[in-house]
Amino acid sequence: MIVALSICTFVLIFGDCSFAYETPECDYGTFDAWYSKDGIEWQNTTVDNAKLKCGEPFYVRATISAKINLQYASIEIWEVGENSPEESSFEMLEGIGGFFDSVPFYNLLKGNVSTYVWKMRVKSDAKWAGGTAPLNIRAQFNKNDDEDDEISFSVINAYILDELWEGYTEDNGNSSGNNDTNGTPGFELLFAMVAIAVFLTWKRKKE
Repeated sequence: MIVALSICTFVLIFGDCSFAYETPECDYGTFDAWYSKDGIEWQNTTVDNAKLKCGEPFYVRATISAKINLQYASIEIWEVGENSPEESSFEMLEGIGGFFDSVPFYNLLKGNVSTYVWKMRVKSDAKWAGGTAPLNIRAQFNKNDDEDDEISFSVINAYILDELWEGYTEDNGNSSGNNDTNGTPGFELLFAMVAIAVFLTWKRKKE
């Protein structure tokens, strides 16, 4: 009872005990990110011990804003300790790019606010299965060629479970691409046959 009264007194004197979240910022802009498993419910980063299975998709959303007129800004996502998408335990399925390679946005005006969403996935053969793989994000703000600043932090510290996600399938995009490719030779063959027929008809008439 005494403890409860003490807590109530503390709240009345000092206000809400919860700490207010502040969007990461620098002199040139602000940058924040969120993580979601379904693209509907979002958690503000950094999300620690985010459990993901091999082959399981997830989403990253980021909002960037300019405090001043910028020559350009850029965003990059990467896995800590890895040097390329090939080495990473993650892969990007949809989005503007920026996975291990910064994507630039030119001539951002003061007050400009932009939001981007990426669909990502743990690789089915993730080498860090059974371990932790931090995924970082960074925004760089360039006032000009010589003056810049950046904001960088982890989106998630993912614990990759050593089991395959029950909904995992190969990318449909690859299948569609193969189907298109397989259909092309047939079209080319038909075109070639028509061209030969036209040529032979023309040759006979000429003779």
